[in-house]
Amino acid sequence: MVTVAVGSIVSDHFHSFDDHLGADERAARVTKDVVRFLEELFADRLLFWRSTDGGSAAWRERGVTGYTEPLVIDNRTYRLYLWSGPLAVWQAVPAIFGRGRIRDDREYQILATLLEKGGPSALDEAERETARRLVAEYERERDI
Repeated sequence: MVTVAVGSIVSDHFHSFDDHLGADERAARVTKDVVRFLEELFADRLLFWRSTDGGSAAWRERGVTGYTEPLVIDNRTYRLYLWSGPLAVWQAVPAIFGRGRIRDDREYQILATLLEKGGPSALDEAERETARRLVAEYERERDI
């Protein structure tokens, strides 16, 4: 197993569970995965995030579209990073509202949960109305 850390932002483990392979083959696979990770990292093709409350951190490949949003299922505030430096602070609800539509099931779940449960990142009444409208539009488009 190899652990790779990107400063204090995030760390991840690379390992091979392929027990049918010999130790040398498993080591070669892990090495290949770490080298690929580092190549993608230095080419700014990995997006990292850490919640401002310290409760969550992760990363994703940016792909050819250059994703700049984390894959999260909450409305925490996140600091985003590329290898070349920090990006703007990000939060799900303002991003969804700014776009004016729910893009996928993950975003639908974030808004639906906030509407249902409220919680520490609860919505004010104007935001609740916008969320209700966006959720209703998403459900209509998908026959939910």
